[in-house]
Amino acid sequence: MLLDGDLLGNKSVTFNDYEDQLNKKIEEHLKYLSKIYPLDEGPVFDLLTSYKKSMEAINHIPMLLTNSLTDLFRIKKEQFASQFQQDLSFLIRSKEVRELEEREIAVITQAVKDLMEALFSTIINKTGETLSSYLKWMPKGNDVADGTIEEVRNFLSKLMYDIAKARAERDLYKEEIASLKKAVTPQVSGKYRVLQVLEEAGKPLKPVEIASRLELAEVTVRRYLKDLIAEGFVARNDSRKPYTYRLVDRNWLSRMKRKERRKR
Repeated sequence: MLLDGDLLGNKSVTFNDYEDQLNKKIEEHLKYLSKIYPLDEGPVFDLLTSYKKSMEAINHIPMLLTNSLTDLFRIKKEQFASQFQQDLSFLIRSKEVRELEEREIAVITQAVKDLMEALFSTIINKTGETLSSYLKWMPKGNDVADGTIEEVRNFLSKLMYDIAKARAERDLYKEEIASLKKAVTPQVSGKYRVLQVLEEAGKPLKPVEIASRLELAEVTVRRYLKDLIAEGFVARNDSRKPYTYRLVDRNWLSRMKRKERRKR
């Protein structure tokens, strides 16, 4: 990390100063990221809420299914007993079995009901046990679901912090590079700032582009370019319009320094 005070214009930059600046920028990026990816609303919140509801529903499946089967078998048992009683009456009328008293018919019908009850209870219990055994790998209770949600929240929070820290470090690095560049870049003024812009661009530029970078009026830049062409620093590309200008003397800074020394 670029913390050399001399390189930054004799400005002392300590490690603590850097840490303070870094933490401040991390907070700024975290606020921005929290607005884009809020954990208490939006897609992430909806996903976590759906997961919790799903876990609650899955944990209740054995009980819900058992209750449903119980209600279904109760209806079927009554239907079966009624049908059995009708069939028995038919057999008595057709002389297939001896005539039975109503008390005997009631006892036989109740025995059939008890048999059906025992059979259905066995089926229901076995179904509940099998389903519970099949679902035993699933988390049980809201505590586990809440724990999983908390793990996801912690992971997302850490991820957002890491992103914010990376962006903060990038910002500080850019600022330090800019400070270094400013410290080591020769200070020129007037028309010679055009030469600096052309050198930094590394390609021909139009007057309007130079004016934009220097925050000057285009007419002023055109006047500077005319002078610089006369001095042999810049050449104009006349092959097509709009005209562009390029730096032809890469040693322009040395020439300027020699010129200044001769003046003194």
